[in-house]
Amino acid sequence: RRWVMAQQDAIEGVDTEKRVSDYEAVLELDALEDTFTQAKIQDNFSNYSAWHSRTVIFQKLAQAYTLAVTKGADGSEAAMTILDRILGMVEGDVELAVKVFFCDAEDQSTWLYMNTLLQAVRDLVVTVAPLSGEDDGEQLECLNEAYVAAIGHIVDCCTTLIKDATATAVASNAGLSDAAREASSLFTFQELKLEGLREGTNGVKWPSWLLYTVVRDHTGVVPPSTMDVRQLLASLYVVDPQRRGYYLSLIHI
Repeated sequence: RRWVMAQQDAIEGVDTEKRVSDYEAVLELDALEDTFTQAKIQDNFSNYSAWHSRTVIFQKLAQAYTLAVTKGADGSEAAMTILDRILGMVEGDVELAVKVFFCDAEDQSTWLYMNTLLQAVRDLVVTVAPLSGEDDGEQLECLNEAYVAAIGHIVDCCTTLIKDATATAVASNAGLSDAAREASSLFTFQELKLEGLREGTNGVKWPSWLLYTVVRDHTGVVPPSTMDVRQLLASLYVVDPQRRGYYLSLIHI
């Protein structure tokens, strides 16, 4: 859809870069895209293209917001308007993603999108912080609060899913599997809590992966009670055997 629109702009001689600076045009376009992609996700939450399009929406809003902030007082009104849209999108998408995770923890589309969104929000906070003046302090605080809240919700969701899946595995399997025993040795970490986990254990791979990336990429924001990185890698080592060499290499980085 966006590719078609870009081609149409090229034919009509529209300056797409100028659209970023025209925040009203950005908001109007992204409102249409927001409605379109949400409808597609409601029809099928495995729609990777729809989730990816939401990544593009956020990127456009982030660019427009950053530009408005750099204009100081002249861009203050625009910045507030765009920030409201950004905050609404982050809160809404996190809420929607959590619902999807609990419906189907094995579908990768939403997990990949949420990882990208959290990184984009972090990058936006880092980018606008040095650009913000005294009058922008409240906006920056709201953005940072939204970022912290999003991380908290995702951590809680992933932790719950992992614990539930592990409890189910423990109930149906006695003792450590060969893979879990091997992981306990390789990762040399006590209390790995790998009991019952076996290759292909449902509901562990993607929440463990996202939680690992959150712990790795969002230092200082993740709650202190979050699972240890090595414990997460050990779980991934067991349930995702095709990437065992990769997970083992990460423990040494």
